[in-house]
Amino acid sequence: TLTYIAAEKAYGRGELDEAKKAFEEYLVKFPAGAFRQNSHYYTGVIFYNQGEKEKAVENFTKVLEYPNSQYREEAMVVASDIYYENKEYDKASSLYKEIAAQSNNEERRKTALTRVLHIAIEQGNNSDIIQYATTIENLQKISPEEKREAVFSRAKAYLALDERDRAFEDLDQLATDTR
Repeated sequence: TLTYIAAEKAYGRGELDEAKKAFEEYLVKFPAGAFRQNSHYYTGVIFYNQGEKEKAVENFTKVLEYPNSQYREEAMVVASDIYYENKEYDKASSLYKEIAAQSNNEERRKTALTRVLHIAIEQGNNSDIIQYATTIENLQKISPEEKREAVFSRAKAYLALDERDRAFEDLDQLATDTR
């Protein structure tokens, strides 16, 4: 439609307020329109870049309603980061787990898994700490520092669960790495 095309052109020219208004107008006029997921995505990006993260996440979650959307993964990444920043850990963790399971981007998967590990640490969920620390430790492209953080987190979780032998295995592994 002309409304969507005008919004997309304004976005391309960097006229973000005009584009946001046009995308929102499109969504009101055509709530089931062919370009609704694109409109929600671009509106979310504009809100995010303007610092209106709550409105951004509302639009990104609309994109997530479309499993085959070309913007789905990007929307998951930004929405999960907003949830994480807002300490909405259950929502963030759910999206990070989905990113880790579905993304073909190794760096994005590693970041998502690391965030899930940090959430588990924050929530004191020792079984998740062990699970995600082990997953991170076994990633192909991981720095020595990231591996040490994962192994140390797992050792602390084992200690909290009174699984001293397993904790000492991890601590011995860390002790031999003298970097």
